[in-house]
Amino acid sequence: MSTANAAPRNRAIDGGAASIARKAWARFLFIGLICAALAVAAERLSLQEARFNARTAVETAASRAAVEMERIINADIQRVHGLVAYVRANPNLTQDRFAELAPYLLADATGVFRNVALARDLVITHIYPLAPNRAALGLDYRDNERQWAKVREAIELNQVTLDGPLELVQGGRALIARFPIYLPDGGEGPGDLWGVASMVLDFSAFADASGLDALGDDYALALYAAEDDLARGGQAVYRTAATPPDDAVTRRIELPSGAWILAVGPADGWPTRSDSLLLIIAGAALLLVVGGGLVLISLRFEHALLRQTKDLERLRREAVEARLQAEEANRAKTLFLANMSHELRTPLNAIIGFAEVMNEGLFGPIENPKYRAYLADILSSSHHLLAVLGDILDIARIESGGAELDEQSLELRELTASTLRILRARLREKRQSLSIDIDPAAPTVYGDPRLLRQVLINILGNAIRYTPVDGAIRIDAERRADGALALTVADNGPGIPEDKAAEALEPFVQIGETGAQARAGEASREGAGLGLPIAKRLVEAHDGAIEIGRAPEGGAAITIVLPAERVRAAA
Repeated sequence: MSTANAAPRNRAIDGGAASIARKAWARFLFIGLICAALAVAAERLSLQEARFNARTAVETAASRAAVEMERIINADIQRVHGLVAYVRANPNLTQDRFAELAPYLLADATGVFRNVALARDLVITHIYPLAPNRAALGLDYRDNERQWAKVREAIELNQVTLDGPLELVQGGRALIARFPIYLPDGGEGPGDLWGVASMVLDFSAFADASGLDALGDDYALALYAAEDDLARGGQAVYRTAATPPDDAVTRRIELPSGAWILAVGPADGWPTRSDSLLLIIAGAALLLVVGGGLVLISLRFEHALLRQTKDLERLRREAVEARLQAEEANRAKTLFLANMSHELRTPLNAIIGFAEVMNEGLFGPIENPKYRAYLADILSSSHHLLAVLGDILDIARIESGGAELDEQSLELRELTASTLRILRARLREKRQSLSIDIDPAAPTVYGDPRLLRQVLINILGNAIRYTPVDGAIRIDAERRADGALALTVADNGPGIPEDKAAEALEPFVQIGETGAQARAGEASREGAGLGLPIAKRLVEAHDGAIEIGRAPEGGAAITIVLPAERVRAAA
């Protein structure tokens, strides 16, 4: 950054710091005035406010609990109407069929459901779930004095009644909703009594799910039946150890039949005095100190954040510009290589053609043996250069996104066989042995045969080049645990050092020739350093990867890994 640009920026920062200080003092003064006003008014208003807040909190909590209790009871009870209708249509319902229907009926219950039962002729004959409630089977409501009153009321009124909480025969406390079931007789009357359906709600779960237990932790409360409410001193359905005050907040909870009254108030009664003036002043002073400090910290933080945001935006722009420049340079390089390779291929093909004509002696023999040797060198070098130009065109086309896949299923053994037909002469020339360990039942792969063949040609060609005369090369395939297919070409040549593996996959990079490579019979300079990079990009176009390791024989092990999505079971 130049001095001319830095000076205005420094002045802006200094001006911003002064502005922060002014804002901090102004806001601190404002907070001081607010705190003073609150301290003056607090002594007169604190008692009124405390009582108002306490009552509002109790009303809110009581309303929430009342609404939740009413929702849970009515939601769960309504589910049994479908069961009642089914029994009316199928009065000979068996326990097994009942056990099949009940889970669907209660699949989305609120979580407080304990069991549902049917009492044909007022004797419990069906129950779900059966195992924990088996003790209730055979219970005759007429013999149970505690439950019979509500059962009889439901039958006489032909409506749902809610009873409890009461102790169950099978153990536990619960609320029980009962539904009389009358069989249709075709007339206007209710018909003959089939029995009673019961929905049992676990009271402990109900108190927890509705928030009644949580409400009792914070307040004194009592729950009464509407006919035995607080004013009449009736028996509470549920209550805490502390008794609600006389002017407790009350809420009415509507039930399928009747209602409950919920009375809630502070356990210690409503506030009777305000805080002392000294505590109010101390609180106001503390609020002034804390509030002023927070204001100052927040302003400084905001200013630092603004500067950081500006710096990050500047770095982002610089990074974007650098990326665009790099992409443009890469495109220019690719275009240059493609154009250069194309321009060189035309005269090179002419050279090869004329050299072949002269070598064949189509217009007369060349008697001088040195000339014939020179022609052989010209042809060999020209073909090598043409292959290098072909590699350059391939890498340029791949990097420019021109590698389009013509995908189909192909067998690994056919892929390796077609590759060997191309490279067999080079293997014979160096008297190298090649072993192939691919199961005839190996799975097929889905990809572009031409491009995958090019990958294998490049990798196997590298193995031939760097493996010494009379050396050994091996090709094998295996299915990995994740379903991917690994095709490995291993040799007993000099190998690739581990720290050079990533470098070997970069275009135009050749790992330096060692004495072992020289003994292999071919210098590394015979290539352009494009074989493995082209193979890598073609495999990546198939969503795969190239792995470089060391073979057990001591040489290089190059593995083509194709993902499970491209592997098909053998036909």
